[in-house]
Amino acid sequence: MAMPQDLWLAVFFIIIPFAAAGHPADVSQLKEFARPGDTLDVLYMEAPLLFQKFGDLLETINAYHAGFGILNRNTGKNYTIEFGAPNGVLSAVFPVLVPNQNNPTSLIWNNAAVIIMTPGINTTYWHSHVTKVFTINYDQFVQFACWLPTYDTGSETYNLFSVYGTQNPPNVYLPSLTCVDFCWAGLNMLYNVGGIATGANVSRDFMNLEASSQPTIANYNDPTTQAEILQFYTQWQFPTMPANETVQQFFDQLIIRVERLFNGTFFYYYNATYYRMNLVQTSTPMTYYYAAAPYGQGPRNPAVPQQAHCPLFAPVPPPPSPFDNAINEIKGLSGGSIFLITLLCTIVVYFVAGTLLNTYKFKKTGLDRIPNRMFWVGFGRLIKDGTVWTFRKIFKRGEQNNYAYVQ
Repeated sequence: MAMPQDLWLAVFFIIIPFAAAGHPADVSQLKEFARPGDTLDVLYMEAPLLFQKFGDLLETINAYHAGFGILNRNTGKNYTIEFGAPNGVLSAVFPVLVPNQNNPTSLIWNNAAVIIMTPGINTTYWHSHVTKVFTINYDQFVQFACWLPTYDTGSETYNLFSVYGTQNPPNVYLPSLTCVDFCWAGLNMLYNVGGIATGANVSRDFMNLEASSQPTIANYNDPTTQAEILQFYTQWQFPTMPANETVQQFFDQLIIRVERLFNGTFFYYYNATYYRMNLVQTSTPMTYYYAAAPYGQGPRNPAVPQQAHCPLFAPVPPPPSPFDNAINEIKGLSGGSIFLITLLCTIVVYFVAGTLLNTYKFKKTGLDRIPNRMFWVGFGRLIKDGTVWTFRKIFKRGEQNNYAYVQ
């Protein structure tokens, strides 16, 4: 049975679990990545979708996973920042049906979406397209890093499809939220905060559903609507291949299910809300294409959302200056050293200031310009007499008393 390429892509996107490798973002780990004065390059990177399972196979139909690479020119360090469904795209698009003995079947969704950051760039994986798109400074990097948590608040759901109307140009009823959508939001954010764009053209994928009318909210608490939603998702549950069935027969049945899924009424679970929509009655209500897309156009809007109390807003101390090093050396001196330095400085200031005062205010000349000259002359003689007396006492020399008595 032949199937259009768009439906084959739906099978690949949906039945093969895919999740970005790494750990959910904690921007505090970027605190030591850059310092004031650093210059950073931002790369838009693409890797073949499901590379770990199929290698470069899906690159032939332009199916990619996308992310950012951040390179610090000053340190040579780099980081990978990407957005994905940690439980896989399958869990993001379809729920797990849990039968209940006395109650209706429960739908369990595992469609969370998170930003994932990994030190370094795996060039073996990110090899399809790597394009430098922006150069930014440290302040712009901090704004970008503190914007990330506002995009990844923990309540996002991975939305594979964008839902469009039939108008020309079509209305976007429900925009998608995928790795590529995250990258385009990041590109526009970098443009708004003043990043220097390289002007390089980059492409992205689009996976769309075309609805004949605007989707409406489906009230899951209404028993009739709930039964419709359960029937819709029950028909899509993947069949297990019977022992007497060939692989070809199994895939034929799977294709029938895919064609049925994208035909007629479609229930889309979007940001924790069910939407009912009627897909257009054509052979391709779902379309997928890969094309160049603009970013960073028009007036800049620097008022981008930022995480409150972002850890990167705490100032990172710059490298120590020679003056700082001198202060640290002074702090390491002993108390005696500090006393002697202070005494020496005081003596120098005393003699310089006293000499200037005697010269210009009291008009003294010669040795009289020395402040308190007679005191210092007498002070010198007293030091001499004391030294001689001490020397004679220690070495028992000269018992004769050389002091003159006062008559």
